[in-house]
Amino acid sequence: MIKAENVRKVYAGEVSFLALDNISFEIKDGEFVGICGKSGCGKSTLLNLIGGLDGITSGTIEVQGKNVGTMGDRELSDFRNRTVSFVFQAFYLDPNLTVSENVAMPLLIAGVKKKEREKKALALLERLSLKDKARNKPAKLSGGEMQRAAIARALITDPAVILADEPTGNLDVKNGREVLRLLKEINESGTTVIMVSHNPGDLENCTRIIELSDGKIIRDEVCG
Repeated sequence: MIKAENVRKVYAGEVSFLALDNISFEIKDGEFVGICGKSGCGKSTLLNLIGGLDGITSGTIEVQGKNVGTMGDRELSDFRNRTVSFVFQAFYLDPNLTVSENVAMPLLIAGVKKKEREKKALALLERLSLKDKARNKPAKLSGGEMQRAAIARALITDPAVILADEPTGNLDVKNGREVLRLLKEINESGTTVIMVSHNPGDLENCTRIIELSDGKIIRDEVCG
């Protein structure tokens, strides 16, 4: 379960910016939640706070019983490696590594032996129809293939939560639909998926929609 209580996020500067304004919600295990709203409403900020990529100004976020805001650097690193995984619009694959090596990277960080890393990476690539690309560098992949590789990397540690930030943003319609199909399949296997999207069509795959406006929740409803 993910539980947020009275969460505020203020970005300080010459002019401070209130990105999230005292929001609270709970997400149960196994939900597929879409977070939507206009540009600048706080969608990606919220995802980053849940995943521990950014600090909370006030309030609390608990993920699987862990208070994200009180974690130290080492605990946060382990949290991001084991409990949550990210899928980004820009893929973030290392151009100097093979696809298989990119997918296996979280296991390398976790100290898993090479043979086991390779075995699990290849199994995931086969599941996502990329096994024939395992030894290629990312530059030789299409956009859809790169995003599928990024999803395989996110899955390799068997996380409880997948955080997807505009995962179809750099893809054409066909590849975007394939990525959404994969995320839905992942969710149906029991993994919680939280997806930020500005595309109403993407949100049709979600079981719940949370809409933000000016840092506040203006809609929270179950779909279907």
